[in-house]
Amino acid sequence: MGTVDEEAESHTQAPVTMSEPDGRRLEQLFPGPGLCTQQRHLAAAAPPGGNKTLKGIIAGGITGGIEICITYPTEYIKTQLQLDEKVGKYKGIGDCAKQTIQHSGVRGLYRGLSVLVYGSIPKSAVRFGSFEQFKRQAVDERR
Repeated sequence: MGTVDEEAESHTQAPVTMSEPDGRRLEQLFPGPGLCTQQRHLAAAAPPGGNKTLKGIIAGGITGGIEICITYPTEYIKTQLQLDEKVGKYKGIGDCAKQTIQHSGVRGLYRGLSVLVYGSIPKSAVRFGSFEQFKRQAVDERR
């Protein structure tokens, strides 16, 4: 353990970002030949100048799938309530969720999910990939 002054000093140091790791600290944590002599880039686990458009496409597809899986139960309940407008089977949002879970289990809230996932993954992949491509072109034009 260090003194109080040493501990206070260690807490006031500027934080190190992931794209610029502290070579001395890496050498302490991971001793071995050539770690500090090689350029290591930890951001996105790939060297800079890699294909950012491809990364955007992959990240977008994954993000789109996760987004739909999280938001789908609310979309399902909304649709059920819209369809139930004239019948009056449900008393509200909570009642719709409760009846669905009692009748079909939690999986009932995800009935029909696959259709949206199949559309959302490519949509988000194209959106993210296009953003990266247009961003790169805009930066190149400014140079």
